[in-house]
Amino acid sequence: MQERSGILKNSPLAYALASIRFAPWPLLAEKFPLIQDALRDIAPLIHEIQVQVPVGGVAAQPEFTTSRMWMMLSADRSFGIQLAPDQMLVFTREYTSYAEFEIVLERVLNELLKLARFIDISTLGVRFIDHIKTGSQEELMKYVSAELLAPAFDGLEQLGGSSTTSYRKDDKELRVRYTNFPGHPSVSEDLMGLLIMTHDPAEGLKVDTLQSGEAILDMDAIFKPVKPLRVDSADKALSHLKALHTVANDFFRHSDVCTDYAFSSWKGEAIK
Repeated sequence: MQERSGILKNSPLAYALASIRFAPWPLLAEKFPLIQDALRDIAPLIHEIQVQVPVGGVAAQPEFTTSRMWMMLSADRSFGIQLAPDQMLVFTREYTSYAEFEIVLERVLNELLKLARFIDISTLGVRFIDHIKTGSQEELMKYVSAELLAPAFDGLEQLGGSSTTSYRKDDKELRVRYTNFPGHPSVSEDLMGLLIMTHDPAEGLKVDTLQSGEAILDMDAIFKPVKPLRVDSADKALSHLKALHTVANDFFRHSDVCTDYAFSSWKGEAIK
């Protein structure tokens, strides 16, 4: 069997994200400049976003309040930190290893907790999105397991398909989305807003579409504690995020998800 551990030279990974949702901390708006100043060596660009959020119960004319969030970006826009009164999200398009990604997560959490003192976490998530590229649908079948492929029927040409499946590993959920449909956006639909916020406004936003032989494998590992998890130091949150990384990473490297042929290619080895 092909060795699947270690860093993949030709990794298909397109995005890595980590998210923590917590009870709202309204003082973030006041304290954000201090957080931004502490992190501007790695994320010097900054955008403020205002969104309309419904408040109250069901009404004929719902009322809305304005919520503010901030996006800090690296100079090349390949890495970002999004902070809202109830969420911290870190993402990168230049992922090399979880150890390096975790260093950034720790810095952001330390700066947040330095000012907030503690956060009551409701949800944590780690998500990896792979853009698998091959030359044809026939070649793609050499990369992914038959379980991910759209069913084939005699007399019909298989154009592609998509699926969403949920799994459980102990107290964690893994949501897997697989899309192989030529013409479909190469970015998961729920990330389009993030893509818009991070692109250079001086350049037009262009989203590539999947070509024949390409697929998106989106793995989202989630932990929702039974009751809010109070965290006053980065270590506790980081341990949960690392466990979620393991769940998603183990799925990707599972022998029944992608083939030995695929891993040989991604490792840069000669393939047969």
